[in-house]
Amino acid sequence: MRTTEAVVGRLVERGGALRTVFATAAELRWLTWDDIELENALVQIRAKLDWRPKTHVERTVQIPASLVEQLDRHRSEVASNESDWVFPVPCHGGQ
Repeated sequence: MRTTEAVVGRLVERGGALRTVFATAAELRWLTWDDIELENALVQIRAKLDWRPKTHVERTVQIPASLVEQLDRHRSEVASNESDWVFPVPCHGGQ
């Protein structure tokens, strides 16, 4: 299993779209595919059962088209993981 930092780093290398800061590392770590609306270019930062944003503020963030394309490719690559997490990492407790 790759760490979030490694996965995010790989996506940045592909095109740099994640250089646009729209979320903290913890927020990225806890993203699920239900939080992402690729067709509307939106990411929802919202609380989960075992986690909530540090500021306790949930929000929706517009993302650039280049990041939508990268996330769509990433979703295809990680589909075999059978995970709802965008970036599956050990902190998810094997979910």
